[in-house]
Amino acid sequence: MAKKKFTIPVNTKLKYRKPLIKCDKAVDDIVRIKKNEQSKLYRLRKKFDATTKKGEADKLRREIKQQERALTDLSSSAKQLRSYCNEIKSIQKDKKSIKLQNAAANRKLEKMYGKGQFTKEYEKLNKQVIKNLEYIQNKEDSVNDLLYRVNRGLGFSAQDIIKKVKISKKKVDKNYKTKYKDDFMEDVDDFMGFGEGEFLDEEIVSDEEETDDEGFEGGGGGAGIGEDSDFNLEYSDVFWQMWRDYDKNEKPRLDSYTQVILNYGGSYRKFKGTSLTAITFAVSDMWRYARENGSDTNVEKYISNDGTKLKYFID
Repeated sequence: MAKKKFTIPVNTKLKYRKPLIKCDKAVDDIVRIKKNEQSKLYRLRKKFDATTKKGEADKLRREIKQQERALTDLSSSAKQLRSYCNEIKSIQKDKKSIKLQNAAANRKLEKMYGKGQFTKEYEKLNKQVIKNLEYIQNKEDSVNDLLYRVNRGLGFSAQDIIKKVKISKKKVDKNYKTKYKDDFMEDVDDFMGFGEGEFLDEEIVSDEEETDDEGFEGGGGGAGIGEDSDFNLEYSDVFWQMWRDYDKNEKPRLDSYTQVILNYGGSYRKFKGTSLTAITFAVSDMWRYARENGSDTNVEKYISNDGTKLKYFID
C-alpha cells in the first residue's frame, strides 16, 4: 500500500468555518497559515541542529522533509488561490461596467416601450441589452466556478459550498466529477485545477425558445395554469417584490428546472431550464410588461409538485 502523503490540513487552521463568497479573507488566511508553517519548519531545524541523540535526529529529519514538501504544496496552492482571486476581481470589475451600460439602456427602453418597441432603434437596443445580460450571466458563472475551486482548496465540502456559492449541484457533479465526498485529505478536487478535479468546459446549449405547438389551453381565469393541475402556487405579490424573489431565489438555480414557463400579456412561452439566455430575454420582457401595467401588477409563481418546473403568471 502506498504511503499516505503528508499534507498540511489547511481546513482546520482557517479563522472561519463556512465557505467564502469573497476572496480577500482566503488570501489573507492562507498567507497567515503559510507563515505559521514556515515558523514550524524553522523550529524543527533548530531542534535538529541542537540534538545529540541519533533517534531524535532521525525523527526530526523525517519531520523536516515532510514539512518542506507540505510547504512547497502550500506555497503552490497559495499562489494559485491568489491567481483565482485576482481573476475574480477582474471579472467583477468588467461585469460592473456592463451592468451600468445595461441600466442606462433599460431606462431608454422603458421610455420607448408602448410606442417605439417596433422601431429599429428599439430592437437594436433591446438586442444589445440581452447580449449584455448573457455576458453578465457568463461572468457570474465564471466567478462562482472560481469561488467553488477556492473553497474546495480551502477544504470545504462541495455540499457546504453550494449552500453559500450560487452554483448548482447539477453543475458541480458535471464540471467537477464530485459526489459530495467530505474527506478533504483524500477526495478533495484538485485545487490547482488538474487531475480528477479538472474543470471541464461547460456544454454550449441552444438559446432558442422551446416551441409549444399546443399553446396555452387553460384560458385566463382562475390560477392561470389551466390544465396543469400538477402546479402549486408558491408565491404571489406585486411585480417588484416578485422580481426581487426571482433574482434572489430562482435565477441562480434555473438550470435545475427541466422547464420554465412564462404566461403574461396573452403569450404562453416554454423554455428548457438550461436555455439561460432565452429565459433572461423573456423574463426581462415580462418585468417590463408588468412595470408598464403599474407597480401594483400582481405576479404569481408556481412550482410543479415534483419540483422540476417553474411557472410565472400575470393575469
